Amino acid sequence: MGIGDFYINNLKKLQVIPIIILILSLSLLFYNYSSKGQFLEKDITLKGGSVITITTDKSAENIESFLDSRFNADFSIKRLAEFGTSAPKGIVIETNLENVADLKTTLEEFLKIKLTNENFSVEVTSSSLGEAFSSQIITAMIAAFILMAIVIFIVFRVLVPSIAVIFAAVFDILVAMAGMNILGIKLSTATAAALLLLIGYSIDTDILLTTKLLKRKMDNVSLSEKIFESIRTGSTMTFAALAAILVGYIVTSSFIMKDMFLVIIIGLIADLFSTWLVNVYVLKSYIARHEKNG
Repeated sequence: MGIGDFYINNLKKLQVIPIIILILSLSLLFYNYSSKGQFLEKDITLKGGSVITITTDKSAENIESFLDSRFNADFSIKRLAEFGTSAPKGIVIETNLENVADLKTTLEEFLKIKLTNENFSVEVTSSSLGEAFSSQIITAMIAAFILMAIVIFIVFRVLVPSIAVIFAAVFDILVAMAGMNILGIKLSTATAAALLLLIGYSIDTDILLTTKLLKRKMDNVSLSEKIFESIRTGSTMTFAALAAILVGYIVTSSFIMKDMFLVIIIGLIADLFSTWLVNVYVLKSYIARHEKNG
């Protein structure tokens, strides 16, 4: 028995894989909510604070512990390096402080350099503005799902397959959010945009699969052959997107872009399970039941 036959004959048993992934993802998200009061930790753009960028060739080791000893505030340090090397290029400091005058003086003391407009920049987001951004992101996510669901129901006009497509998008988003917690990626305006992009990325292969199995009438072509043809086309689409995004992740030196790319990569990998295990099984069962009932 080949891999194809094993896959088709054991689709029901293979559902344990996405079920385990979903349970683990939900457990991680709810654990984060119970311990921190939020499913995803927000960055400065959504909770308010300052992002400080310093251009320097100093390694700035132990800077986080030094700042923690001087200020009663939260700090997150990211180090910039020359592309392709480990040579220090600068540091990025995220803090919940909105007034950074004293912080700037302390940084000059630690780095032993004079911070000017040429090597020092700061972006401040007020807590009220960050809260407004958070509300807008939640509204955008809800609106995107509602509009996506409406379009899916209009196109297919069948309840079960339409719900399967929507579930795939929900699955991918939940797994991506869990992955963000594991990798320490915070929710920001950039990663929120990546999650919104995933809604589109995640349903294209499901629409391809559902269209081929339900709407295209092909004489002398079995259901299994239609499934395998969909897998070949859909997997090519997914892996092509993954390859392009991986190149972008490797090439870019922007932390914002790297976080966005990672979120999309996690979601696309999750989509392989939601589409080619869950959705195929749901559609195969639906078609078999529909044919049995005439």
